[in-house]
Amino acid sequence: MLWSFQGCVTVPLWLVGYVLLGPAYARAYLGGAAGYGLMAAAWTGGLVLGAVACMVWSPRRLYPVAAAVSAAMALPMAAMAATAPLSVLLTAIVIAGAALNISAVSFNTLLPRVIEQHSLGRVLSLNTAVQLVFLPPAYLLAGQAATRFGLTTTFTGIAVVLLLCAVLPPCRADFRALTLDSHSPSPKEIPVPHPSLPPGTTTPTLAAGEEA
Repeated sequence: MLWSFQGCVTVPLWLVGYVLLGPAYARAYLGGAAGYGLMAAAWTGGLVLGAVACMVWSPRRLYPVAAAVSAAMALPMAAMAATAPLSVLLTAIVIAGAALNISAVSFNTLLPRVIEQHSLGRVLSLNTAVQLVFLPPAYLLAGQAATRFGLTTTFTGIAVVLLLCAVLPPCRADFRALTLDSHSPSPKEIPVPHPSLPPGTTTPTLAAGEEA
């Protein structure tokens, strides 16, 4: 899925900017560990807000969600690139955390509707592996870039790439067609062995709410 490939870029970039370079930024501009503690609190607070939002609201169209999360994740990087005031940076991090959690919930809700149940575990594992496989080289490159070009320039590059991830995927028609409305197909059914039938005979699983 295109959403997964988008994550291959956005996840490593976010981890590079927040986990690897964030403490260096806090040490240089926010007074050290106390400043990074505020950043971490803002991040987790955003994740909580995103989880609460998902309890009361479910997006119907998914491509704006995927686009918005990349744009939101670019906000803290842009704020650090501009050495924005602390209040601006913390607000940007809260927005990014909320957007990421909404996106994650939407993605995990979509997958069972488009992936057969017997393949779902492998697809989720592959999705996670593909997102993380680029992380070690991203850490190495980002460390070298920050050393050679400086923190603010590196944050600027990260923000630009994240914004591109927000703009390019929705250009595809199949990506724009993804929805989670009431007319979306139910999770795909797979045949399962039935104890009352001869060996090798299968019957389709019943959808939720159906009776035999």
